[in-house]
Amino acid sequence: MRILFAEAEYPYMHGSFIETAVRAAASAGIETHVWSSDAKSSFPHPLVAQLHTNEPISACIDRVRPDIVHTHYLDLASRLGPEIASRGVPYTVRMHGCEYRPELLNRMAANPAFARIFIYPHYAEDVEPANRAKVSVLPTMYNPEFYGLGWRRGRDTDPKLVLRGVAGSNRKNISHFLETAALCPGYRFVLVMGDAYRFNRPPIDDIIALNARMGNPVEILVNLDWHAMAKLMRRAAIYMYTPPNHPAGMSISVAESMACGCLVLAPDIRGMRDYLGDSGGRVYQTPAEAAEIVRATASWSAGEWRALSRRASAFAARHYSMSVVAPRLVAEWRRVLEEHAPVPLPVRGWWRRFRGRAKAAA
Repeated sequence: MRILFAEAEYPYMHGSFIETAVRAAASAGIETHVWSSDAKSSFPHPLVAQLHTNEPISACIDRVRPDIVHTHYLDLASRLGPEIASRGVPYTVRMHGCEYRPELLNRMAANPAFARIFIYPHYAEDVEPANRAKVSVLPTMYNPEFYGLGWRRGRDTDPKLVLRGVAGSNRKNISHFLETAALCPGYRFVLVMGDAYRFNRPPIDDIIALNARMGNPVEILVNLDWHAMAKLMRRAAIYMYTPPNHPAGMSISVAESMACGCLVLAPDIRGMRDYLGDSGGRVYQTPAEAAEIVRATASWSAGEWRALSRRASAFAARHYSMSVVAPRLVAEWRRVLEEHAPVPLPVRGWWRRFRGRAKAAA
């Protein structure tokens, strides 16, 4: 199988959700290519796939001749759909959250240009009955090559360290993290922000300015690679996810921090309780409530932290590891190929047509 990922921005280090899918395909023995409409990233990552840029997606398809094209984000796929459909290649799409609208999902699922749409479990009820065959429920997945616990990956928990990682964006309510930090004196709140494209920088500058106005309750770091981020996650006691101002996806940072043994503190938004499951994570409604949960852990013993870390990491490994989720993704791609395989002519009918042409020629 040969697959071509068609993405808007690639490669960038803090976009681990795309790269995890790319590496999942490559690790399954699939010949993997990526077309990017903007590859001018100031914070790229090492590549495991061949990168194509500076050409239309249709030209790239003609040259690479993939069996499947795959894209992250519904809105991007809806824009690329007609051009890709003109090449007759099965097209699959992974939804996220920032672009999600039920009507967009169902309109695309009803469109023959799209062979399969992968959605998160908490949006399954939004799929209209006529579209269910085209929609596959698949959770987020993290890459255990970088994230998780195990041999030479033990935890040295700092019970006062609270972490948040996010791309430079004004759609993630990062101010909630700062407000929580201001209510938790004696704790170290660390915010790691990704700055790979021009649009990332203004939100980062805004957060830096807000942090200064609040008296710098948060330590802000920019552009940590996967190894450094995973090391910090294995050190932090708590990972605090802040509520997006768009429909909730399944942020990969929640699964990554869970895999590294953090107590995940997350907003009580659609799908989050099921996402956290039996990991020991907690939900909150407001920064004040989040701060109460953080301060309540002050009485935890080292044994309680170890138990929580083992519980969280094991839960993430069972449900969200690439080793668990990727085979389901690849199996679905194979089903798509079977559905779009050319129907062979019946042998008997083919032989009659051949004989008829032969007689006519004679």
